[in-house]
Amino acid sequence: MPPKIGAAAASGKPKKDKKGGGAPADPLAELRNMEDIHEVLAKAQQLRTYFQAERDKVNDMWNITKKELENARFTLQNAEGELEEVERDHQMEMKVYQQKVRHLLYDQRVSVKQLREESDAVLRQAEAAHTQRVQQIEAERQQRIAGMQSARESQESRIMDQRDGHQYMLTVTKRRNHEKEVARLQAAYEAKLSTLREDMELRRRAEVQDAEERYNLHINHLLQQHENKFTEMKTYYNHITQNNLEIIQSLKDEIATMKKNDDHNEGVMFEIERENENLVAPLEQLEKEVAELQAKKQQHIQDKENLRSTRSRYRLLQQQLNTLQREKETLEDQYKSVYNEREDLRAKFESALREAMDVVAERNNSLHQDLIEAHARLEQRDAQLSGVLRAMGLEPASMELISSEIDAEVQQKNQIIKDLHFEMRRVEKKMNAMVEEYERRCRAVGLPPLDRASVVQV
Repeated sequence: MPPKIGAAAASGKPKKDKKGGGAPADPLAELRNMEDIHEVLAKAQQLRTYFQAERDKVNDMWNITKKELENARFTLQNAEGELEEVERDHQMEMKVYQQKVRHLLYDQRVSVKQLREESDAVLRQAEAAHTQRVQQIEAERQQRIAGMQSARESQESRIMDQRDGHQYMLTVTKRRNHEKEVARLQAAYEAKLSTLREDMELRRRAEVQDAEERYNLHINHLLQQHENKFTEMKTYYNHITQNNLEIIQSLKDEIATMKKNDDHNEGVMFEIERENENLVAPLEQLEKEVAELQAKKQQHIQDKENLRSTRSRYRLLQQQLNTLQREKETLEDQYKSVYNEREDLRAKFESALREAMDVVAERNNSLHQDLIEAHARLEQRDAQLSGVLRAMGLEPASMELISSEIDAEVQQKNQIIKDLHFEMRRVEKKMNAMVEEYERRCRAVGLPPLDRASVVQV
């Protein structure tokens, strides 16, 4: 802080007597006034020194702050320049990446179109093969149904004939006991036969339905299985027929024996009962076969469930196919729009290229015309200068000085001509680079570029 100044020092004037001004001055008072003046002067010098130091500090701080501000401005300008450069690079990279994305989208559309065409062709072939296989299976099913019907009718006629023969050949004495047993056996066999018929009918329906619905996944397996089962069924019916024929033959022999000798009736009854006991084993075998058929029926039911799941998957694939078809239509519309946009861009680029070529051609023509005019003016000036020099008759030193000045001017003009030639070559290189870039981009997007001869001619 600056030193404090008293009231008397602040006023800068000596104290005066309050009395009248005409009184004589006191020497002691004057001496004290002189001491006060010296003190004020010393304090003023101290203040001056203090304020000069403060002023120098402020000036130094101002210069430092000014330099820092200039450095900050330069740093800011450099940062702005770098930011603009980064922004330009970013824009160029964005354009390059956009072009790459357009190329990738175009390639994706082409590949999707090819895959869709291939899948449609494969699907049509699969549908044709499936239709042909279904027709073949239907024809085989009709043939087998006809064969089963004829076999069933022949078997029923044989059974009726055998039943009539049995009833005719039985005697009255044996008929009561034998009819009860025959009725029991007949009821049991008819029940088993009806059960077998129902099972076979269900089995046949299941096989027919499976053959119609399983498509091309289990066709060969079902055909082989149907053939095996049909063979087993034929074997089974042949076995029943053979057993019936054996029973009939035994009954015929028994009746012949009964007719020859009634005394052997009890023996014949015993033999019949023994034969009935022998039929228990085939009955158990038939029950086992029925159980196996039930297990196969369960397997067919499981195959039906698998078929339902296959149908659901087929419907899902059909929905996906419809979705892909709609996407195909959308992509075709997008391809049309992109194709139109490409044609517009191509037309704009060709027009811009022609305009650039026109500008370059005009500039080349103007440069060539300026060069010709400069050569003409130079020759004219050389001729005029030679005539003037000959007319003036100057000294050799003056002639050399003038010649040096003229040579310097000619060198300057030649340098200008060289610069013009260099500018013309640079413009031609830019034009060639532009044409090459245009051809490269045309080849990249699959467009035929313009002929260079036609471009140069234009």
